[in-house]
Amino acid sequence: FKDILTDLASSLEMGSNESRRSLWISGAYGTGKTFASFAVKHILEDDAEDVKIYFEKQDISPSLLNRFIGLKQKKDILVVHRSSSSGIVGDNKLFSAIQESIKQALDDKGYSYKGAKSLRDNIIDTLTDPNSSFNFAGAFNRYKEKFTEYATHEGVIRDLKELDIDGSLDLLQRIMEVADRDGFNWSRTPEDVIAWIEDIIKVNNLYAIVFIWDEFSEYFLNNQKMITGFQEISQASGTLPFYFLLITHRTYSQYLSDPDVRKKIEARFKPKSIEMADTTAFMLMKNALQKARDLESEWNGICQDLWIKVEKVVTKTIGKFAIDV
Repeated sequence: FKDILTDLASSLEMGSNESRRSLWISGAYGTGKTFASFAVKHILEDDAEDVKIYFEKQDISPSLLNRFIGLKQKKDILVVHRSSSSGIVGDNKLFSAIQESIKQALDDKGYSYKGAKSLRDNIIDTLTDPNSSFNFAGAFNRYKEKFTEYATHEGVIRDLKELDIDGSLDLLQRIMEVADRDGFNWSRTPEDVIAWIEDIIKVNNLYAIVFIWDEFSEYFLNNQKMITGFQEISQASGTLPFYFLLITHRTYSQYLSDPDVRKKIEARFKPKSIEMADTTAFMLMKNALQKARDLESEWNGICQDLWIKVEKVVTKTIGKFAIDV
């Protein structure tokens, strides 16, 4: 975790193109990745005095603390925290999820400027514009099988306006699909999204945006051959103070079979792993175990039987490698 903080500080300090890469954290279930992501969020957002108390309590070096204090004194760092990527299939959904998550974080922090219109905003405007070249009412009737839970196209528009980020993604996808069938193109380019992020940073006078995306594993499982848009946006950290902090259960090499794609990811991310030592796992397990007193004599017999089987080799091993034990 201290290594992750060190790498994050280097990225945010923007000393060189090599240092200002995004982070990719991997680790098995239960190793503390999500907890680590929230700790990072608080370090970037909380008051300097609270951060100092945390660093001292966790015995993290004063020099690293000073680096974060220095970063926090520059300008605001907007932290976006998103969990789950199960519904992200294709670039349009990815772009929409990124933009809507950033807009939500801006709302939470009280920023009024949300940048140029997001993909969802543009779609709502188009659907509600009586002079739009896309006749959604007609498309709704032609492709009713895509909207079986709706009686009218107005109901679709109403839900699109009222649903939250995740709840609207599936509906957005269906609307884009029927538009594609009618020859109307919703697609936006990675350059559009990057320009929008740059606009958000400049107008809101932000020092940087750190986009923490927990449970990002399913994105790669669902988009094995469709990650070009993701790669392009990830590359933006080389010129723009926008950084992903991705959290997955496996390393990037286990998701990406194409060696060329792996090289590109390596050039854009600092891969880090979070592991749990066996001794730590045993300490955590101990808290979940209770002694059953009525079975104590049986347990003692089992222990004695086990110890007889290993006593000789244990004694020999300790004598050779750990005489002070």
